[in-house]
Amino acid sequence: LYEPQPQPPKPRLMFKMPRVVPDQKTKFESDELFRRLARETEQVRYTGYRDRPVEERRQKCQSQCRDGYTEIAFVNTGTNLQLSFTPAPGGYSPDVDFNKEPGK
Repeated sequence: LYEPQPQPPKPRLMFKMPRVVPDQKTKFESDELFRRLARETEQVRYTGYRDRPVEERRQKCQSQCRDGYTEIAFVNTGTNLQLSFTPAPGGYSPDVDFNKEPGK
């Protein structure tokens, strides 16, 4: 009788952050946002499906990470991030080689 209406897509990003800056380590150590988020006391939480049981939320978070999109929050500062990235086939990305690019 009724056909479900297609859901509008979620907004993916509010702003674009460059993937690479000339000196990533200096940027990470000097930028106020990164310094605040890097504190050891920060708690990071998955913000999706808050009304679901813990185990289901864990599975949804893992599934979304594999799909290349998830939402997290830094609890102490109230900073929410929507992460969007290219999912790696088979869980491995050949684009990142930690031996070739130390400190990345």
